[in-house]
Amino acid sequence: MPLLIAVDLGSHAAKVTTFRSAGRKAELEDRFSYPVPQAGGVPTLEARLAALQALLDDNPGWAGGAATIGVVLPGSDAAFRPMEMPFTDRAQVEKTLPFAIEGEVPYDLDDMVLGWRSEKVGEKSRVMSVLTRRERVVELVEAMKGLGMDPRTVVADGELFAEYGGEGTVAVVDIGHTHTVVSVVVDGEVRASRAINVGGHAFTTAIQRALECDWSHAEALKHGQIVDADATDGGQTRSGYAGLPAPAKAAMDGAIGQLLAEIRSTLIRFEDTLSLDVTRIAVCGGSSRIPELRGYLATDLGLPVDPVEDRDGEPVPAPQAASHALGRTLAGLSTFRPVDLRVGELAFTGGTNMMRAVLTYGAVAGTFFAVAAVVIFAIQYTKLLSERSELNARINQVVMETIPEVTEDQLTTRDKAEAIMTAFTADLVEKSELLPPANPEKPEIIDRLFKLTAALPPHAEVPIELSSLELLGELITFEGETDGFAQSSSIETALKGSDPFKRASKDNESRTTKGKVKFKFSIPLGPEKKEES
Repeated sequence: MPLLIAVDLGSHAAKVTTFRSAGRKAELEDRFSYPVPQAGGVPTLEARLAALQALLDDNPGWAGGAATIGVVLPGSDAAFRPMEMPFTDRAQVEKTLPFAIEGEVPYDLDDMVLGWRSEKVGEKSRVMSVLTRRERVVELVEAMKGLGMDPRTVVADGELFAEYGGEGTVAVVDIGHTHTVVSVVVDGEVRASRAINVGGHAFTTAIQRALECDWSHAEALKHGQIVDADATDGGQTRSGYAGLPAPAKAAMDGAIGQLLAEIRSTLIRFEDTLSLDVTRIAVCGGSSRIPELRGYLATDLGLPVDPVEDRDGEPVPAPQAASHALGRTLAGLSTFRPVDLRVGELAFTGGTNMMRAVLTYGAVAGTFFAVAAVVIFAIQYTKLLSERSELNARINQVVMETIPEVTEDQLTTRDKAEAIMTAFTADLVEKSELLPPANPEKPEIIDRLFKLTAALPPHAEVPIELSSLELLGELITFEGETDGFAQSSSIETALKGSDPFKRASKDNESRTTKGKVKFKFSIPLGPEKKEES
């Protein structure tokens, strides 16, 4: 059962939500949290990674490449830009968007990562773009890789709160430790989002300064607890607001007033810009657990305020809202597809672990599976050529494991490795064609993979770069890229012209920032179900 891991490196605690998928179904497995040590300042990325490492020490199976991982980018590191374009063609949107964005933001786009999504509205496209500094994404991804967790996707938290919008116009307010994110969700789609640099950290700081005490004592007073001087709060707590000394309560009221003013002005601006009215507030984040704060918010805005619930109507622990929403996205349980910031040169390229597993299994399965493994290797190998130079050693290792007679001296360049694998693949395919068509020893999964390979157009005519391939029971799914929309249509035509795969369907077709066309195919197998009259 594949493991899906959503990571939120919060300033107060590292949070992880895990799901397990089996076939087309996925279920919540567990939630985890580990406190980040606090000393009054804003915790560094290194301190937050140390908290994640503590969770990894107890769950070593998370690292190593076997799981699908996503990580949350703090909303304070992202900028949202909604706009409309007078056309609906995605290729034209992708070509025009950078020029439109460049005229609106004070950044050099060469230093930024630009992700976007669009929706057709009549003859126009409603586009939401998400910008962040490239160095932020690189730093986060490399730090995660350093722990053995290469994230497939990086999503700004403001995008994820679409999970808690539901029908109508809802403002999802995530009151975190160092910042508060306000996202306006209209019928399940995030239409605007902004981060406010006020959160629980400001409340504790106000108490600390008013009472001239240490940080841990101020934190304990805020939550109605008395804890050791070096302890931090990583779980569910109650509010100590009512019992605060008068100077501390006055100081905290000032910080709460600042937050309420920022939220109110943000919502007014969003309502004016989008020409809509917010009808209710859904709150999450660790600091939203202070009930008096929720009451002040309801009074100040004149709207009902409730804790968040996901699309299935299940309540979600306030600190875990972002990781829970990302986990549901990874599991395919969310109908909203948030903007992924691992795009272009930063796109997820993990594949070495998959190829190594395929080749290892091929040694056990025999000649037929060796052919299938080498075919997958050949498809993925082209993609590996674009990866960084440090993968050369891994590529050579895979080649030598596949062809034991090849030595490292023969693999001085990637061209030589490619030539050796091409010749080896051609030789195995030629030998496989001499085998009888009905082989009782041939595993069913290998037979399907072999037939699928034969049904696809020749690689010389339609180059295909696979990023994932799953053969689950009566369903085959695969994702990849090709040179253009015509080539993508050729793949669909070839599959539907082959009897086992004539029910193939294509979706999620889009052009990437590199000019390639990305696609996903689903191929149901077995007898076709007839509709009842």
